[in-house]
Amino acid sequence: MSIGRDYRKLTTPRNRSSLSGGAGLVIGLALGGVLAFFTYQQGKKAGTGAGVETHARKPASQQAAEAAADAPPVDTIDYTFYDRLPGQGVDVTKKQATVPSAVPAEEDQALYLVQVVSLQQQPDAEAVRAELALKGYDARLQTVEVAGETWYRVIIGPINAMNVAQATADQLAKQKYNPVVSRVAD
Repeated sequence: MSIGRDYRKLTTPRNRSSLSGGAGLVIGLALGGVLAFFTYQQGKKAGTGAGVETHARKPASQQAAEAAADAPPVDTIDYTFYDRLPGQGVDVTKKQATVPSAVPAEEDQALYLVQVVSLQQQPDAEAVRAELALKGYDARLQTVEVAGETWYRVIIGPINAMNVAQATADQLAKQKYNPVVSRVAD
């Protein structure tokens, strides 16, 4: 009869370093600092200041004086380009823009709705309303009873002008919808 042997006891313990991670970090930073200090001192002895060359800046007045001395005299600048381009200018005066006439006074008071769809299932109507919202339309649901059945209309509006309502309907017709414009009763 043999008894099972426990092999865990036979494994050798891991060799642990005598330095922890924090001590190694401190020693590394100290060695880096010492190396940087000696590099700086060597550059100072050479007169370059840690290997970086320095240039003395001139005062702005001296820089301006040197620039003026290098510039050609004003008498020698050629301004003949004004004579080379006669009549080739662009007329920048604006023409009077014509403003389209306003909507007749009786239509100013009217409001219009654009009915996009009318569906019997509310989730379907909500999906169409959400789709229109993603396209930038301010659509809402309107619940109506027709012949004892509930219908959910997706409408946009009210809109103040018939031409704006019709333009909205035309945009929707270019997509997959069959919109209807209706005037809101006074």
